[in-house]
Amino acid sequence: MSRLVKIQDIDQFHEIVQVPEGVITPDVLGSVRRLDERCDLEPMLRDVLWYPTATPHGPTEIADILSTKVRVRGKPSLAAFVVKGKSFARVRSQQIVHQVIRLRQLPDLSLMVLIAVGHIQDNAQRDFIQMASDADCDYLIIDAIDCARLLIAYEKICPTDGTPYGPEGICTRGHKQDEGVTLTLRVRAGMQYEIPELRDVSHGGARRLSAKVLVGTHYEREALREVIHDVTCQVRQSSYYRGGLVKKRWGGSEAHVVWLFLGADLQDVSRCNWLARTQWIDPGLDERMRPMEISASEYVGSIAIAWSESYEAMRQFYSEHSADKGEALAQLEPLVARASTVGIRIADWFDRHLDGDLDENALIGRIRAVSSEINMISDAASNLSFPPQDVRDYDARAQSLFAHLGDMALYYSERGVATWPTKNRTFLMRHTINDFRADLRRLEFEEEKLH
Repeated sequence: MSRLVKIQDIDQFHEIVQVPEGVITPDVLGSVRRLDERCDLEPMLRDVLWYPTATPHGPTEIADILSTKVRVRGKPSLAAFVVKGKSFARVRSQQIVHQVIRLRQLPDLSLMVLIAVGHIQDNAQRDFIQMASDADCDYLIIDAIDCARLLIAYEKICPTDGTPYGPEGICTRGHKQDEGVTLTLRVRAGMQYEIPELRDVSHGGARRLSAKVLVGTHYEREALREVIHDVTCQVRQSSYYRGGLVKKRWGGSEAHVVWLFLGADLQDVSRCNWLARTQWIDPGLDERMRPMEISASEYVGSIAIAWSESYEAMRQFYSEHSADKGEALAQLEPLVARASTVGIRIADWFDRHLDGDLDENALIGRIRAVSSEINMISDAASNLSFPPQDVRDYDARAQSLFAHLGDMALYYSERGVATWPTKNRTFLMRHTINDFRADLRRLEFEEEKLH
């Protein structure tokens, strides 16, 4: 059955998600509309598709680009591209129908793509879609805006003005292309990955393992699929059990369920910013023991894969809001000192209240008097930069301390007094202060680890 394919579903085009429509300025769009189909568009698209073969325009040509190397969500597909450049300011049905009819000659055609930088008329879209439907073939229409997004994502045109980059990496108006990083790969090295964390989350009905996986940032999705397949097989056969009871129940059994979480580095792992999440479930597992299935973008065999389309955007966000060790501690340590001082003072007042030296009304008055400072600490804590890996434990313990301080103020606020009876409020406060004092001791330990 014919269906509309999203542009990012084509593996070779998936980087387009990094370029939102809103960044395409009228200047860029105007330059894209002036791209020549033979000299500019086709060569650029072939580079993006990793398909250098060019067929001369003439009687032997069936499509502007015809490739068996296109992968749609990991599935190899025979794809035909009809490309219209600046010669077609308005793309009408009669200007494409003869090419589309030729495509009907191709057996097993999986995907028909119309790419045009001019204004695509409704009748052209209607007839293109109808032809694809008649051929039982998937289809995609790429207009000038999506074409600009695609060419910017793969650094074929300048994001400032939309003009093509020359051989020297300089656009027509003199903007220089980002030189990037040169990668040297050992062809015979095999797929490189690392499993920094493996967890056993089994129960009595199924053996279940979850792994976090570090993969090369230069791997395309095709390579990542191979990594996912290999790691899933490896984790399934793991001999790790989280305890004696689990080993007694499942010793010698392969896993029934495997979850993988793929990241490019430890920062991705610590921030749960995943390139992809995957799930494999043993087909023979009892239906009552099967976990809820993830919302998959595609399947590799029986492995469900959910690609993150916001991965790069989140990496950029974390990068812009992260601090190095010195900056992170400069932000955290003064807040910890203030929170410790206020929290210890409140804890002492509460001890006096329990001893009968301070009635509850006086306790409420004193806590409310410092509530504005507690709010300032909470607000500052919520706006801290993301810390580096070696400060994360200290940051997590500090955030726990700030949370306990906020709870202390809550119990004796107007809302707290109206919500909890005195007995319940006292019980909650006692446990929160115990946790607060325990966090103070743990903070000393975490502080020793920092230096």
